[in-house]
Amino acid sequence: MAQVLADRFSDLAVPPSGDICYATTNRQAALKSITARADSVIVVGERFSSNAARLLELAQSAGCAGAQLVAEAAAIDWRLVPSGGTIGITAAASTPDQAVTDILEALAGRYALHVETVEGPSETTEFRPVAIT
Repeated sequence: MAQVLADRFSDLAVPPSGDICYATTNRQAALKSITARADSVIVVGERFSSNAARLLELAQSAGCAGAQLVAEAAAIDWRLVPSGGTIGITAAASTPDQAVTDILEALAGRYALHVETVEGPSETTEFRPVAIT
């Protein structure tokens, strides 16, 4: 399909087939900076999401033994969440914002929270509408 579009639109930029989307790349980069100081990591996403599974793998490979993948607050394994320290939270690209909000609310119900946002690389990708005639 990309080749058909490239044949028709000479200025079309086609990414290599092994590329992952910028949102996924940015989440992985941000997670790497979080795991350096987190005692535990919660990845918000579905088990069938390869993006969420990869985020979990990254957290575990960075040494976060308490890393867990949950789709909703009710699924949190509280034994893996320390009673003090730093908890990193990330989400798969397709995870609804409400799922992250629910997890933060569940954490706030048990702990005094100080939430800090860690930004990944700035996104410079622009999406433009294309008229096909």
